[in-house]
Amino acid sequence: MHHITNGRTTAPTSAAVIKVTSAAEARPVAIGTVSSPHSVREVVVAEVPSHPAHRLSCLLIFTGLFLLAFLVVRAIITLLCCGRPARTVVIVPPEEARVKAVGAPPLLISEITTKPVQVAEPLAKA
Repeated sequence: MHHITNGRTTAPTSAAVIKVTSAAEARPVAIGTVSSPHSVREVVVAEVPSHPAHRLSCLLIFTGLFLLAFLVVRAIITLLCCGRPARTVVIVPPEEARVKAVGAPPLLISEITTKPVQVAEPLAKA
C-alpha cells in the first residue's frame, strides 16, 4: 500500500463485512487492510566503470542485429510478393546446324557497302 500513498499511511481501518449470497451456502466474509511497518529505503548503487570499447561493441552488435532483421524481413517479403524470378534461357545451336533467317528484309547493295559487315568464323580446333 505504501507505493500508492508514497510511504504515508493512515490509521488502520476497521474490517468491513460483506455478505455473499449463494444458493448453496451464505457466509459473511471479512476484508481488512494492514499497513506495512517497514518504511521505504532508497538504495544507491555505485556505477561500475565500463570497458573503453563497450559503447563501440554495443553499436556494432545493434547494427548487426538491425541489418540481420532487415535482411530477413526483406527476404520474406520478396518471397511472399514476388515469387521466384523467371530463368533466363540461352539456346546455343550445335556447330553443324545451319541458321536461316526467316522473314528477314532483303539487303540492298548500298547498305552492304556503306556499313561494315562483321563476320564470325568458327574457332579452328587443333
